[in-house]
Parts: sequence; C-alpha cells; structure tokens
Amino acid sequence: VVLKASNAMLQVTVSGASPDVPNVSDNRTWSGPSGSVITANSKFSFSPDCYTLTVGGVDFDDTGSYKFTAANSVGKNSVTINLTVEAAPVVTTDPTQSTVIATQTATFSCVITGHPQPSITWEKNKKALANDSRIQISETGSATAGRTSTLTITNTAVGDAGDYVCKATNSRGNAESSAATLTIQVQPTASAVMSPVTVLKGSTASLQVTVSGAVPAVDNNTNSRSWTFANGSVIASGGKFSFTADRYTLRITGVDFGDSGDYTFTVSNVAGMATVTITLSVEAAPIVTTDPVQSTVIAPQSATFSCVVTGHPQPSITWERDGNTLSHGGRI
Repeated sequence: VVLKASNAMLQVTVSGASPDVPNVSDNRTWSGPSGSVITANSKFSFSPDCYTLTVGGVDFDDTGSYKFTAANSVGKNSVTINLTVEAAPVVTTDPTQSTVIATQTATFSCVITGHPQPSITWEKNKKALANDSRIQISETGSATAGRTSTLTITNTAVGDAGDYVCKATNSRGNAESSAATLTIQVQPTASAVMSPVTVLKGSTASLQVTVSGAVPAVDNNTNSRSWTFANGSVIASGGKFSFTADRYTLRITGVDFGDSGDYTFTVSNVAGMATVTITLSVEAAPIVTTDPVQSTVIAPQSATFSCVVTGHPQPSITWERDGNTLSHGGRI
C-alpha cells in the first residue's frame, strides 16, 4: 500500500538455479494488472537482477496485481504482489451558490477523489445534515475517478437559507469544500398602515404600506414598486406627489377633492408580487361659493333663490326666512 504520487517498490526473492545477469529479461519478467509484460520506461524500472520493480509516481490506475515470473531450463514459477494506491480525500469540484424561489427544489453537488473511498457528509451552517422527508443525499461514481455527492432539498423554505459544505474523510485524511450559499426568494406581502385615510382639503396626505419578503431596503428598481391611481395609471414623483426612498410611503401635498379615491401599491420580486389598496378621502367644511340674489316679483308669481355650497362629506343644506327654518311642502 502506497500513497498516490509516491514510488512503489515491488520486491521478490528467488531460490533455485536461476541465472544471474545478463539476459535476465529472457527468464525473469514482470506483468502488470492488464497481464501485459512490463518493459522499462519513464514509469517502470527494474533492479539489475529484476527482482525489484519500481513504479514511479503511482496513481489510482496503477492499483492491481503485478506478477513476477522466473524460469530456467527446469521450469518456471511466479508470484503475485497486489499494489494498492491510497490518497487522502480531495475536493475536485466545489458546490456552487444557489438561489431558488420558496417551495422549489435546491440542489448542491461536490466531487471527491480519494482511496479508500471517502465517507462524504453535508453540513448547513456547520451542522450535519441527514436524509429526511425533504433532504436526500446521494452518491455516484468511483472515488478514484471522482465520486459525486448530491444534496437535494425539496419544498424549500426560508429556514433552508444558509451556507452548505460537503466533507470527506478516509483513513488517509479529510477534506472540506468551500461553502455554497443558498438564498431563498419569498413572494412579498404588503399591507396598509391605515385605510381609509381621511385628510382635510389643502393638507398633505401620507399613504403608507409595510412590506415583507425578499426585497431590498432601497428601491433600486422602480418597476418592482409602484403606486397607481384607480384608473391604473402609474404615479410618478413630481408636482404634488413624492415618495420615500423605499417607496413605501406616497405623499400628496395640497390635496383637493379630485385626489379622493383608491391608490394601489404593487411590489414584486422574482418569486411573485403583492398589491394593497388604500382609499383616500378628502374632507372640508362647507363653503357658500355663490350667494342667493335679491328678487322682486309681482304677486302671485313664483320667487326662486339659489346658492352654491362646497364641502365634504356632502353638507346638509337648509333655508331660513327671517330666522325661521323653511320646510319643503305646500308652496315651498
């Protein structure tokens, strides 16, 4: 048993009438795992008496049975030596970062070489993982050529986010991959801080929402967060409209009755979108904008007076004559 990349020396002892050098290659031979006779080259070399075979810089594919055969005029005999090449585990392919939408499946893989075949485990945030209803760890391939370990997580949730590593160990040592981060994208949710919002005409209205989910703290992409009027047109910053940096608050200055209505906030990420609607109501005390005018008529003609009143909620309008309230009916 030798370590990978070292030199292996396979030695035999021989008794009997076996001639010494020269011409040892005629009656002393070594054959490799494939059965072919080995000849001296950059990898294989022999001692002068051919009793020692040196295999230089061994690799896993040098593992196997090597046969030495000695012959003379009486007969021949052979002996087999088994060569095993071992190595501590090496991570040849690290797992890679992954981003998935919640409930989707996340998969990590690493490739390990080593002999004896390493035991491969996975950890999340330095805690060992084991197979369960959502987590499956499988292995394929040869450890000498590269054994692939695959970690599969089904029906992912926010709690699965973290750093994942694979570890390998055998009698020669151990190895650990670099960490691969799993990011879980969750569909956002949005809710109104208050709705309806009631303000006085001429004041400033603040429409506020709260948002949870995988969205950045500042809105770097206005397409991911927007406010719209009831007619569906998008509100842009400017004039009487302004937003906070995260666009979670819409401010409307100098509100008028025409600003009353529904305002819809929409937020989205790769996992989906959410909307919430806030109703704005603009109120004002009644104002008489047009007074009734003097009137002179000939009895028994009709007399008519008119006035114009603004205000919200809609004012209750009454008429008086000489300080006495008039009621609808009869001649009035």
